[in-house]
Amino acid sequence: MGDEMSIPGFGWASPASPAKKVWLSEEGFPFSSDEANRAHISILVPTLPSSIYDDVLINLKKGVALIDFEEATDTGKSHGRQLRFDFMSILPNLSFSLHAHPNVETIYVVKGVIYEYRYRGEDLTSEVYKNDGVKPRLAAKADEFTRQQVDSGGWIINRPGSVHLSFTCSEGAELLVLWSGSHFALDGANEPLILPEDVLPL
Repeated sequence: MGDEMSIPGFGWASPASPAKKVWLSEEGFPFSSDEANRAHISILVPTLPSSIYDDVLINLKKGVALIDFEEATDTGKSHGRQLRFDFMSILPNLSFSLHAHPNVETIYVVKGVIYEYRYRGEDLTSEVYKNDGVKPRLAAKADEFTRQQVDSGGWIINRPGSVHLSFTCSEGAELLVLWSGSHFALDGANEPLILPEDVLPL
């Protein structure tokens, strides 16, 4: 399925990155029943209001296709992969590689700020589901990306096939993430054109 990078070890961030730069909760929780999901979020981030799970569902439904939303809520999976809740802490001034999403993902910014460059072109849905061992390609220019900043209390929703590059600046970020734990690195991406000068790769 292409060049998949996944946890554990945050290989999709950087194969050589010291683990202390990005901290992931040791035990993520599978996306399952509403009652269990509420309980798991309260274990991961006890400071969040009990209504945060409702917000996860609201934002997921708004941000992805109905078929993807229904698969997630009916089965706990996205394109056959188990979804899970994790808490992620990212140190300041770090950047992940440009990547595509094989599954739905919701990100809630608990603390700090997360920045991203998001590809404005078509999603790479068919490319990330090919089973040919070839890394998905994206030949894009800097003006095909939009830069956004998501502050504490904000949301990022990723559709299957969506492409973005996330990074932190001086604030760092703490995130509640519903994801499958997998991303696909992209081939043909011109990362130096879209990385700000003050962002250091992992």
